Amino acid sequence: MADFRKGLVLAAAVLALSVSGSAQTTYSCTGTTGAPPVLRSEGNTELSGTIVITCNNVPTDTTVNLDVFLNNGTVPITSRGGANPGTAEAAIQVNSGTPIPGTPGSQPVGGTLVNVVHFTNVVLPTGAQDTLTITGVRGNVVPAFVPIGPGGFGVLTTTISVSNGTLPLQQNVFTTGLVEPGFGGLSAIASGANFSTCAGTFVAQSPSSSTFSTVRFSELFPTAFKVQGAYPGNGQDAESGTNPPVVEQVATNATQFAVTFNSIPSGVTLYAPLQIFSSNS
Repeated sequence: MADFRKGLVLAAAVLALSVSGSAQTTYSCTGTTGAPPVLRSEGNTELSGTIVITCNNVPTDTTVNLDVFLNNGTVPITSRGGANPGTAEAAIQVNSGTPIPGTPGSQPVGGTLVNVVHFTNVVLPTGAQDTLTITGVRGNVVPAFVPIGPGGFGVLTTTISVSNGTLPLQQNVFTTGLVEPGFGGLSAIASGANFSTCAGTFVAQSPSSSTFSTVRFSELFPTAFKVQGAYPGNGQDAESGTNPPVVEQVATNATQFAVTFNSIPSGVTLYAPLQIFSSNS
């Protein structure tokens, strides 16, 4: 009987050692995105949401290559980069280190050429807890690539895959945008009677005279029209993002508008203002 009890104690000790050893070598990575931003269905360079991946108990100096796709590669990635990675918009930052630029490109998947951002030689240095932050991934989300569903919006997802190395992502698909129509079209509001150059009632006036008509751009949700934004950010929902972490992610301009005039007779001069004004400030 005594020998049997000794055998049980020995077996329990071996089991405890085995469980303890596996806990030390098991590691995992989880990701979060926060609330997905609302993107404009008219935009071909819409900024997807930031993804933050936290890895625990990773072997020290683990090195991986990561690929990022939008809607499984069906949405074109339009971040700057590629031939000139030094000005790449898409970037990944490990902890508080220098952001690593991503290289947008394409690769065949299942016989189809898809869009991707490559992040190469991403090193997780601490071996305890490392945080990877992916920013600056832009995409063309017009309805041809992100259809508007019955609810009045489309969904943009970001998929992260490990192309070289091992990184145990518990989740690798994230919702990083809700796509909605943001531009309500144009409406022209005449400030006086309608006129026609053929009616003989139009009298030419100087550019400083009163306005003949107003062209109105309607915004379908509150952040559809954006300021440019700046690095490291100005706290506004800007074309550059709320707070771009690297200067390369600053947009070249604010939201732009275009009005095209057709069938203008020769000898007619049109004057347009250099500023536009918001009705809600």
